[in-house]
Amino acid sequence: RGKGMLLAAEFIADRETKGRRVNELERRRALALDVNRIGTAPSTTALTGALREYRDAEAKVFASSPRARALLAPPLTTRETLAEIAGDDAVIVEYALGESRSFVWAVSRSGLASAILPPRSVIEDAAARLFRAVTARNATANDASVDTRRARLQAADRQASSAARDLARLIVDPVGGRMAEGRRLVFIVDGALSTVPFAFLPLRGRLLSEDHALALAPSATMMSALRQPRDPNRGTLAVFADPVFEA
Repeated sequence: RGKGMLLAAEFIADRETKGRRVNELERRRALALDVNRIGTAPSTTALTGALREYRDAEAKVFASSPRARALLAPPLTTRETLAEIAGDDAVIVEYALGESRSFVWAVSRSGLASAILPPRSVIEDAAARLFRAVTARNATANDASVDTRRARLQAADRQASSAARDLARLIVDPVGGRMAEGRRLVFIVDGALSTVPFAFLPLRGRLLSEDHALALAPSATMMSALRQPRDPNRGTLAVFADPVFEA
């Protein structure tokens, strides 16, 4: 039993190390996509390898302790659960980016729409173009005059509108019919889509923010967990300690 505890703790520490490596690579990629282009983006091979190592480390944790698995990998959220969370006025839109193809699901109480999207590289390139165009106003430039600055910003705005239309064709239009049904849109994003200003994307000739209330959620599982009723008779206790998953 004591050996099992030590083994689980060792695997958990390795998982955390691998997770920090993935986070660092994602941070470097985000900086490289910034308008100021800080540093060089890590290669897709490096990111894929780091994610594979993280998943392998996580698999070892799960195999070593059922209790660790229960804490770190809660049950998957079903379509029926998502529809219940969405209620009568919301559509939950979730993206999953893949190397050869990507996917989107739009879930509401009335049904599910899904579509196959282009590969991660195509979508993330479009997202990066939009991010650079939207943040161009923040770039420092030695404009010769007020008119020069105005012209530069107007050009940036035109580029942002064009980039928004291009990205919307990739990730919004395939499930646009279902999205149009919701007064609220909740996006669960993946990868570089976390940098996308969804309020700026068009749907049927109008910005999403004009007709919908928008929100981001970390995951469907988190949304489900936050909606679980709490026992009013139970108090709240905060504990800071090293985790022990087997006693």
